[in-house]
Amino acid sequence: MQYAIMQFNKMRNATAFLENHHGGEGYYIIEPQNPYRVEIESRIDKAGCKVRRDSIKLVDTLVAATSEFFKNCSAKDTRTFFELATEFLTSEVGEQNIFSVVVHMSEQTPHMHFCFTPITNDGRLSAKEIVGNRQKLVEWQDKFHKQLSAFYLELERNK
Repeated sequence: MQYAIMQFNKMRNATAFLENHHGGEGYYIIEPQNPYRVEIESRIDKAGCKVRRDSIKLVDTLVAATSEFFKNCSAKDTRTFFELATEFLTSEVGEQNIFSVVVHMSEQTPHMHFCFTPITNDGRLSAKEIVGNRQKLVEWQDKFHKQLSAFYLELERNK
């Protein structure tokens, strides 16, 4: 079975470890212009968001597929897979919120980290609204599968 994988990791702050991991071996689709903390804070300031102590300021979205899928992909198909995933996520979270998209090819299974600050269209910092609850996560997975399976017919819906 071949599945596309998308997981959200909500974080209160960027860590040096996270930034170092993302900056390791791989290639950027969207390269951060500043350290993550600066990228995050500048987006929050620009939007005029109220920030609580427990606010989620960063969502690190992991995108991958099963290793079986990548075994059958050329380098071009692999790159296209991650570009399609980037297009999908960008349309969902807003281009203005994204500060880093990096693909790691050196580990056992290629994967991508898509990092954004969860700012709503009306200028609130709300991972709960953007990423959502259990039902909204199901909707995310349905839409993600629909987007990718249009190009990769062999992908099944991840349960």
